[in-house]
Amino acid sequence: HRDAVADRRVSFLELFYDLVYVVLISRIALSLHVETTRGSVGNFVILFSLVWIGWYNGSLLHDAHGRGDTRNRLLTFLQMFALSAMAVFASDAATAGSAFAICYTAFLIILVWQWVVVARLERGDPVYGPIARRYAIAMVVMTVWIGASALATPAVRMWMWGGFVAVFVVG
Repeated sequence: HRDAVADRRVSFLELFYDLVYVVLISRIALSLHVETTRGSVGNFVILFSLVWIGWYNGSLLHDAHGRGDTRNRLLTFLQMFALSAMAVFASDAATAGSAFAICYTAFLIILVWQWVVVARLERGDPVYGPIARRYAIAMVVMTVWIGASALATPAVRMWMWGGFVAVFVVG
């Protein structure tokens, strides 16, 4: 991951991965079609930000540490399955949302596992080891936060998700 690949091409799996995000974002944006108020726009921004954080983490992981082996492809498909499940519940995420939170937690668990593997592989490196370890710990905390939001009321859940987004962006 330390050397840039000059002739790297985007794989069909990466394109398919991004397409799943397109579907998920369109499902989130559907709520704006029904009603465009400050509240619905705020909910969209929070949900879109959650999706962006997921995409950022998945893309960063794949670009920095991904390989074309079977294990990485399987884990990418598992991520896409969780993202597809999120898309199913995206239209009700702001009002009902518990199922969306559970699917997002499952997605983050897959990413946490992958980041923990990266941290283990990098543990002997004096530069990348501490960075990978701190990022894996941050991902665990983020996953627990989202998992806990599944138990909250819809109004509290949106505040928890907004706080999650703010902490991620600032952190």
